[in-house]
Parts: sequence; structure tokens; C-alpha cells
Amino acid sequence: RIKAYNLITGETLIFNMYIPDKKGEFFSYNGKLYYTGFGEYYRITFSEDELKLETVEGYVPLRYINCDPNTGTGDDNEKANLLTPRYRASYSAYKDMSILILPPYTGNENIVVEYNGYRVSPEKYSYESGKLVFMGVAFEAGHNNVVITASDTRADGDREKITNCTAAISYGGSSSGFSEGTRLFLAGNLEYANTYFRSELKNPEYFPVDAYDILGDTLDPITGFGRQGGGLVIFKKNSIYFSNYVYSSGEVVFTITNISADKGCDYKNTIQSVDNRLIWFNSKYGVMALSSTSRTNEKNVCVISGNINGSFSEKALLGKPDYEGISGFIYKNKYHLIVSFEYYFIIF
Repeated sequence: RIKAYNLITGETLIFNMYIPDKKGEFFSYNGKLYYTGFGEYYRITFSEDELKLETVEGYVPLRYINCDPNTGTGDDNEKANLLTPRYRASYSAYKDMSILILPPYTGNENIVVEYNGYRVSPEKYSYESGKLVFMGVAFEAGHNNVVITASDTRADGDREKITNCTAAISYGGSSSGFSEGTRLFLAGNLEYANTYFRSELKNPEYFPVDAYDILGDTLDPITGFGRQGGGLVIFKKNSIYFSNYVYSSGEVVFTITNISADKGCDYKNTIQSVDNRLIWFNSKYGVMALSSTSRTNEKNVCVISGNINGSFSEKALLGKPDYEGISGFIYKNKYHLIVSFEYYFIIF
């Protein structure tokens, strides 16, 4: 279950939402708290003294505009959203229109029709073999004055690409009034271990179908993210990549550079930043720091826990049988690490 603690009243609120026994990821974006990583996607908001937890259904994109009712074809507009099979299409009606052909791959359930901004009663239209047949609707000619909302039958399984991600960070461009970056990046889906996904501009509930990148192979999975030097650092289990936001000629490009070919991070909950330098734990090398985000260089990553790594001591940081539950945090300019009921810290 997800619980919320009120610091003022001391009360604990328990949300009765089903959560499988696996760890998800909390992240905040534009005043809202989100949680994902277990096959679902929740939004937690606070307003008017009320805390709400809701399932994120996903933004419904306007995929087609200027559609012809006689053919169902129009101009491409927004991309499909991985979070939902739902989409919208706008048509330019003609006087006394009685038939509207739907775009290809449109399902026959829960089709909603709006005319001049008002919803048409479902009793006034029916679905027949890829088209809608209207009865008693006095359509007038207009431009994009009819909007249908329907489902794409090809979207089966797309939502889980996002809802099974376990690592999240915001990054990209000017914040434009946001306290975070302009896009949300997600990764950590075991079925897409070397893939990370990008949200649409300032919308963590819209992941366009083509907004993703694949880094290397699945044997070296993406484990977490960080920010350093004005860019996005993408950690894999055995390597590190650096991405920069570039805006040129009206287009956004996220460049990718490999900055460490053989050292990565295998425990994402240890990734922290102090003085604009990323610190994390690696079960093979110990606590590490990113000294530079330039192109691949063995000096980009350095070990900073040599005095506590140890070789034989049972109190040594390395060589433990299990690092499950390890976590790191920054407090008073120290990197603190908790693992196996032991506590370590490094002073900078």
C-alpha cells in the first residue's frame, strides 16, 4: 500500500490501492507526485485539504485532423500515446452528413462523438463495419467541427512499457516556470532493459510512441539517472552515458555520448548529487564519483571509498553477500550509505 504522513497532524493516510510486492519509483513533477514501476501509474495530488490518489489514464492525443468523413483519411497531427490506446480525430462535416468512416485500426467500443464542442448522444449513432451511421443529427458544414474519440486496436501492451519502469528523472531545456526539466525520462523496465522513454514537453502523462532510445544490449541494463554538467547522465549496470539537450531549427535533439565503457551503477537508490557531482555505489568497486562528462575516458569515474572498501574485515563495504535494500543520501555535505544494517559516510 501507499501511505502518506501528515507532518502537522501526525496522522497517516493509507490508500487502498492494490500494489504488487515489488518496488516502484516515486517522482515529483509540476507540483504533483507520481508513482510507477509495478504495472500501474498513479498520480498523487493535494488540494482543498484533500489528498487524492488517481490512476494516470494518459493524455488522449489528437492524432488526425482535417479528416474526410467519406474516406476516414486526414493529416497526421500528434503521435499516439504509449499510456493509452485512446486517440482523437477531427473531421470536417458536410451538411446533413449521415455516415463517417473511421480511421484504420479503430475499435468498435466506447466511441465518443463531439459536434461543435458538444457531446452527441450515443443513441444517435451506431457502429457498422468501420464507420459510424448517424440518425437524427443535423450536421452543418464546418472545418474540424466533429471530433471522435476511440481506441487503436494496435496498442495492446504499450502501456506496460511505461508502467513497468522503475527509474525516473526530469530533464531538458529551459524549465519555463517548472521546477523540473521539460521532459520526463523513464527506464528500468526489465522487458526493455536497454531502453529509456521520453515524455512529451511538460507532460508526464504523454509518452509518444517514437520518443525512446536504445543503448547497447540488454545484458547491460539501464539502472538509473542523474544530472551533472547541464546534462543527463544515464547509468547502466556496467557503463555510463551522457545526454545533452540541443534545440536547433525548431527541433529538439538529445545527443548521446558514452563516458564510461566498463564502470556503471548496479544500485540506483544510491545515486546522489553533491556540489554538482554525482556519487553512487557499485558492488564491484565501491562508492564512485563522476569527475567529468566528457567523451569516454577511464578518468571520468573514480573510486572514493578506498579506505572503507576493505578486503577481509566483516565491516568492509565490499564483499557482502547481499546489497538488497542499499540506499544512499546526502546530508550536511556527506554521502551516507546504509547497507546490511551497517552505516557508512564519506566527507567531501
